[in-house]
Amino acid sequence: MKPHCREESWNHMCDYWELEKTRKYSDQMEANRGKQVNISRGGSRSIANHTFQMTNPETQIPPSPLEVYHKLHYNGAKQGWLNDESRVEYENIIQHKQMAVDKLNSEGTTITIAMEHGLEKQAIKAVCGKKKTIQSAWEIGVGPVLRKKDSWMKSVAESSLRESSEKEELRNKVIELEAKQKREEKYEKMFEFMSAKFPDFESTIAIEASDEDDDNDNTI
Repeated sequence: MKPHCREESWNHMCDYWELEKTRKYSDQMEANRGKQVNISRGGSRSIANHTFQMTNPETQIPPSPLEVYHKLHYNGAKQGWLNDESRVEYENIIQHKQMAVDKLNSEGTTITIAMEHGLEKQAIKAVCGKKKTIQSAWEIGVGPVLRKKDSWMKSVAESSLRESSEKEELRNKVIELEAKQKREEKYEKMFEFMSAKFPDFESTIAIEASDEDDDNDNTI
């Protein structure tokens, strides 16, 4: 008994674990854990709870699903991967994700952070969802799941996700504006070069533009 534990609480716990119902339940849970192939380091906390704890406090950007999976199945301070199945699963997830990324790149699609996280969720679903016995707390097709006791994080998680989406949208707008500015600078330099190389270039452009306006007026 710990020094800070009250004697009545200690006696209550002793009586509880001596109950036949409690011992049967404990034996059943131990047998269930023994059936798991791909075990986890998550403990009693849900994956959503781990995701919340791994969220960057400054940027409020949550970890990628692959980062969470790695944390729950790899321990660098001890034996590394929990078992060979965990390592093979992780390698298969990376391979599955890379195939999806290569396909999008070949189509000329710009991959955002949100898209990359979605690809990782799909990869985890495809690899880990084949057999229920190797789920390791990853619900098929969902990934990190909020349990009832984690409901306090829901508002915080939604707020963080909203802020991350806003930052991603702002980042895309900045990239678009920078690309537009580069195009305008390129056209301006080309116009200056043509004007210096061909003195009549500017007046010719003006005349052609005026003729186009006249044609449009006549058409109307």
